[in-house]
Amino acid sequence: MKNSILHNDIEESNERMFLNLGHTIGHLIEKDSDYSVSHGQAVAIGILKGLEIAETKYHLDNNVKLQFEDFLNKKSLKTDYKFSNDNNYLKEIISNDKKVSNDIIKFVLIQDIEKPILIDLHINDLLEVLING
Repeated sequence: MKNSILHNDIEESNERMFLNLGHTIGHLIEKDSDYSVSHGQAVAIGILKGLEIAETKYHLDNNVKLQFEDFLNKKSLKTDYKFSNDNNYLKEIISNDKKVSNDIIKFVLIQDIEKPILIDLHINDLLEVLING
């Protein structure tokens, strides 16, 4: 499936962006932790946080998040991360993301199983969720 998406969307203009699920938050965690959190672990937490946002914005069934969280727990992976840097630093990091324009990020969420969507999310709204839950 990944190869098909890569082949059909070479410019990363639409469907290919779905492969970024969890990566925006994951990259933020990596940078904030000075890379003491591995890429895979950071992306996993990013996916979990994205599922929380999807529950709020799109009424994603809570069981999806709970099943993913259970999977992470069974693999002895972390399910949360506490940011150590302030909002201004985190905003600066996100602002450098290639998916950001005018403080709006193209953010991948799950609307339902096998139904990813791209939304426009203001950086401040994302940081509010990450910092304050």
